[in-house]
Amino acid sequence: MSGFIDYTVEKSDLMASEFIGMRVYNAEGDVDIAGKTMVAAEAEWDDIGEINDLVISQDGDVMAVIVGVGGFLGIGEKDVALTMDQIHVMREADSPQDIFLVVRSSSEALKAAPSFKRQMTRSKTEMGSSQKPMALVAPKVEREGYARSDRSGLTAEMLTDARVYGVNGEDVGEISSLLLDSNGAIDRAVIDVGGFLGIGEKPVAVSFDELTVLRKENGDEVQIFIESSKEALEALPAYEK
Repeated sequence: MSGFIDYTVEKSDLMASEFIGMRVYNAEGDVDIAGKTMVAAEAEWDDIGEINDLVISQDGDVMAVIVGVGGFLGIGEKDVALTMDQIHVMREADSPQDIFLVVRSSSEALKAAPSFKRQMTRSKTEMGSSQKPMALVAPKVEREGYARSDRSGLTAEMLTDARVYGVNGEDVGEISSLLLDSNGAIDRAVIDVGGFLGIGEKPVAVSFDELTVLRKENGDEVQIFIESSKEALEALPAYEK
């Protein structure tokens, strides 16, 4: 097989694995961002969120940078899409490997920005019948009195029959069963979507990594969230035992 290259990473290069998850600061108005340090950014500008994902074309171009914003805006977190040239990559003068990110915007513009919606599935024509649906990123959700819980602290009793909430807090269904991997750990969850009074529901299986589970502090009650709509889940293939 040919086509491999011997590439040396330049100081100005960014690794996607490091870029995703970086904090983003908002500099309002015509402020001078040149020469600012991370300490100055944290003191003077709003920390608006973090890089959640990148949208890359089949030619390898970065089409959109997905930033999870919220919190300081007084709204629930939402994903917004920016172009790469809207994001200023700032490097510390004395330590160029230390990077932080800045955008020029306003609170009003961020509030009004449309939410980025991930495409849940692609048609067979687009992706081929043998490929799997696009995986989702577990949403970042906070609720007073609840804390995020990983799968090791959860039981089937807590999760079974728990309601699942999608984008904008929509009730999309309930967990009917859990699927375990070869080591006995929770691997997937089956969500019953649609129907009425248990009639006409469609079971669909999603990776547990796509779910955010909040557990009540000092209790076993859970709230479960997925970055999807009921319609998108209903479009998935039905889970068959």
